Amino acid sequence: MMDRMIMTAEGGVFIAKGVQAVRAGGDDAFWSDFVEQLHIGHRHLIKKELITRAPGGITGASFLRSQYSVIHASCVQDLGEGAGGFLSASIGCGSGTFLNAARSRGYVVYGMDASAPAVETARRQYGLPVRRGDIGQDVWEGLRFDFVTMFHVLEHLPDPRRGLRYAAGLLKPDGMLILQVPNVASLQARLFRSRWYGLDAPRHVINFSPRALGLLLEEMGFAFRLIRRFSLRDNPASIASSLAPGLDPVGREGRKPASNPWSGGAAAMLYFGLYLFFLPPAFIESAIGRGGTLWACARLQPIGV
Repeated sequence: MMDRMIMTAEGGVFIAKGVQAVRAGGDDAFWSDFVEQLHIGHRHLIKKELITRAPGGITGASFLRSQYSVIHASCVQDLGEGAGGFLSASIGCGSGTFLNAARSRGYVVYGMDASAPAVETARRQYGLPVRRGDIGQDVWEGLRFDFVTMFHVLEHLPDPRRGLRYAAGLLKPDGMLILQVPNVASLQARLFRSRWYGLDAPRHVINFSPRALGLLLEEMGFAFRLIRRFSLRDNPASIASSLAPGLDPVGREGRKPASNPWSGGAAAMLYFGLYLFFLPPAFIESAIGRGGTLWACARLQPIGV
């Protein structure tokens, strides 16, 4: 099988399932064309995103997804010093669970996603003002926001600078950008190396360490701070899926359904058990600053600062 390449922000150390990680560099046009061709050849993997964000489904997933969104909304509320009524926009909002949780806390919410099924689900399920669009498009027609969130978006972009530039253009002068990305410098990434689920090639084209994310934000004119290294949805699940990829619910949904429904149910229960088992280790690695997910909040610095 021919190697497939992904970029890492600080140089490559992984060769994963036929995927070679290499240092970002070379001609921008080459990389853009390369990534475009890579995704054309793997469009079926986009189903993974829809499964993860869809409102129904896998045993335990709906509960975790709802709790994940509540935690995200609480984080935004904490950063806003508990006040509601702020305008909040979510880039890559999926089926809208986070926006729904933020709206319940008094925020005026807007969302965008490139996926038509995800947008339709957010509108139908929650009645949210979600629009279909991609980075670079004037989806909100001049609106500016107190908060812009990009949860697990940057790692999918061949040009993350373009994504940050777009987000900056949506912010009010004192607005805040809230980011979440996998942490390639986490203990779980170092432990599993080529098997680490957070690499997620070819959908993830750039992976970030804390230093790399900070350098990128500073380059784009943001003052930032890392606020958390834990995600209830992602950290323990990433360990479980790295250790037992055959049980990963997203991977199983993408494969041919099992002829025996009992075997599918047993696999789901076993995976959920692994998730619960790895919850304490995920907390521990986050507590010592090496968790599998990076959260950052950032504000644009005044020109000249």
